[in-house]
Amino acid sequence: MVRKNLYFYILALPTLLILFCMTIYPLIYSLTVSLTNYNLTNFSAKTLFVGLSNYARLFSDQFFIGSFWNTIKYVFGTVVIEFLVGFGIALLLFRLRHFGKPLLTIFLLPMMLTPIIVGLMWRFMFNYDVGLVNYFLEFFGLRRFPFLADKSTSLLSIILVDAWQWTPFVILLLYSGLQSVPLEFFEAAKIDGASELQIVRYITLPVLRHTIFICLLIRGMDALREYDKVYTMTYGGPGTATETFSFYIYR
Repeated sequence: MVRKNLYFYILALPTLLILFCMTIYPLIYSLTVSLTNYNLTNFSAKTLFVGLSNYARLFSDQFFIGSFWNTIKYVFGTVVIEFLVGFGIALLLFRLRHFGKPLLTIFLLPMMLTPIIVGLMWRFMFNYDVGLVNYFLEFFGLRRFPFLADKSTSLLSIILVDAWQWTPFVILLLYSGLQSVPLEFFEAAKIDGASELQIVRYITLPVLRHTIFICLLIRGMDALREYDKVYTMTYGGPGTATETFSFYIYR
């Protein structure tokens, strides 16, 4: 038994070493540095232990407070929109049976693009003068609107772009979860006279609860560290209206 366990530990050792070097060590190093007066622009300066004074200064920084609330709104907005839309489309694809899988492939296309490309593409589409979105607004008799230059809509615009790109991820997870549910459950519920809403509430949601939790967790973590779209679409502006945690740290 000891030899067998040792064999497994030896096999896992390379992965554990990589994990330590790429994740655990940088985390410990960052926490240690945060308790000193270390200066990236002055390597010759003596590094001294300052305790929690950096954190005290951080929470008195209005830019940090602003980025905190922007991040909360961004995470909540993206996760809610992506889950509701993704869940609805996953249910629709599941009901379509044989046509669902080909349509799923089409829905997954935005997810294949890198966030930088998505940000640049939508930045041009939201452009006030030559953007496709404003072109269609004008075509339908509405006036042009500066989506990324207005404080009231800039963060919402980025949220919608993120939803456009990552709702397919939610669709993929939930659709895969639905595929594992025996069809007899749904057929029995219909025979018993259950409505579509009751089937979703009492069968679909309970069966998918673990998949939904993983889906929300992954998307929440991704949204918390959002940087690419903020950088390419607004650079944190106008002012600091779209500055998130990650962009605040970068700046």
